[in-house]
Amino acid sequence: MPTARRLVRDCLAAACHPGPESLIEDAALIASEFVTNALEHGHPPIDLLVGCDDSTVRIEVTSGTGPTSPAAADPDPGTPDGRGLTIVGMLAADWGWRREGGRIRVWAELTR
Repeated sequence: MPTARRLVRDCLAAACHPGPESLIEDAALIASEFVTNALEHGHPPIDLLVGCDDSTVRIEVTSGTGPTSPAAADPDPGTPDGRGLTIVGMLAADWGWRREGGRIRVWAELTR
């Protein structure tokens, strides 16, 4: 999801001075994964929020609730997808999700 990655990079560079380039790229990858999942499994509208403070960068994506809850998969080695939330778990200091009425919010925090 190139648009989500670009938006996160631009936001962090302009407003958060997040530190190393690797942190910006990790945040962009997480946002891309969350938005892709929202498009594939959720319903519009889809909202992307990027925030930061002195120690944390936070990415949130909210969408209409789909039929399943977000969970890291254990995909077959021969399949090309299904690893996104596992990657999020490796990159983020913490991540999770919650239902809010008819919507679902997934979030991740990266430590600076």
